[in-house]
Amino acid sequence: MSDDIIVRLLSIIIQANRIIISIQLIVGTFENLMNILIFTRRALRNNPCSLYFLASSIDEVRVQLPPNDNLKRNVRRWRQETRTEPIPLDINFPVIPDKYYRTTRDTLFLRKDTGPDSNRMLIFFTDEQRDIMENATDFFIDGTFKVVPEIFFQLFVIHALYRDHIFPVLFVLLSGKSGKIYTKMMNDIMQLIPAWSPQRLMMDFEKAAMNMITARFPRVELSGCFFHLSQSVQRFLQNNGLKQNYETDLTFADNIHQILALSFLEPNEVINGFNHLCTYLDDEYQIVLDYIEDNYIGRLRGRSRRVATFPIHFWNMTERVKNNMHRTNNNIEAWHRKLNCAFQCTHPNLWTFMDKLIKEENNIHSDIINAMAGRQPRKQKNESLNKRLHNLVQNPHPNVQDQLKHVGRLLSM
Repeated sequence: MSDDIIVRLLSIIIQANRIIISIQLIVGTFENLMNILIFTRRALRNNPCSLYFLASSIDEVRVQLPPNDNLKRNVRRWRQETRTEPIPLDINFPVIPDKYYRTTRDTLFLRKDTGPDSNRMLIFFTDEQRDIMENATDFFIDGTFKVVPEIFFQLFVIHALYRDHIFPVLFVLLSGKSGKIYTKMMNDIMQLIPAWSPQRLMMDFEKAAMNMITARFPRVELSGCFFHLSQSVQRFLQNNGLKQNYETDLTFADNIHQILALSFLEPNEVINGFNHLCTYLDDEYQIVLDYIEDNYIGRLRGRSRRVATFPIHFWNMTERVKNNMHRTNNNIEAWHRKLNCAFQCTHPNLWTFMDKLIKEENNIHSDIINAMAGRQPRKQKNESLNKRLHNLVQNPHPNVQDQLKHVGRLLSM
């Protein structure tokens, strides 16, 4: 047998022996490895020197350790990076750890913390989201509450229509919903994104937020969400003992839908439609008609009407239907439900909230990238109903009572 062959065989035997020894070491020292984990946990709670002492007491580990100074330096760095500030118990907590300022991609996310104060607010957005805000024309705003830490009041979210998709583009943790708070929030947003100039904006029926938007953007086309209008009427029925009538009496429900169908008359026909309903419906509906008149039509005083809390042009849907625009914030409500599921709890502590929001931003980033790559939005579930509604609004019946009746029937579907 040649020397080369002998050398090769010896090399193979040595390598095989090393593998066997490694396997034996892994199996035979499993208990020691568990001890290492326990020692490490104890050491990190105390000081880096103890980690070196405990780990070096195990022969298998001793030979693998770096120099003592290097080990202490690495442990100190690890402890600094993973240290978490105490969970804030009120809104006046001092600082936010650095790790909550950035996304999982290490881009800036938390743009402003107004600091310890009863009106404290935190504003979040990425450069990517800012670019969308500066270039989009249509926006939707809404607040959500379940996932908000107890030391805050609401998460105010701005969504943008971008490449036929709707994306959350800015988040604000707020301590309340007063006009003062909203005005301060808008001032801070405009300082951070001075080029934001929405042309159309849909929102909930919240007067303080409406005033804030119109004061900052007097030329914006501001629209109420039809879904929230329907919810307001439903709550009124509930609060006045009429919910059971609505759920069990088909005629009663049909007439309520005709009241809601006022949103789909031409703005200059809404008063005529309302007067028709006042004449056509019996006394059972008077309390509902009074509610609509006070809040959405304007109470008649002499020959004129006072300005309604929410004027007709705010909740009228005809132009949006004609132009195939969104009538509701349902996409935003769907995102709220998704967010609630992702959090899997209500009112988490602030650090948990920020961890979850950072993860959600990463999901949003993925959706934006897919939209940029040409992904089409999902088809709407009620596409057939939307087409019929568009046809009714584009080609209305000649008399207002027929238009209300047929639109009301569509709304009941």
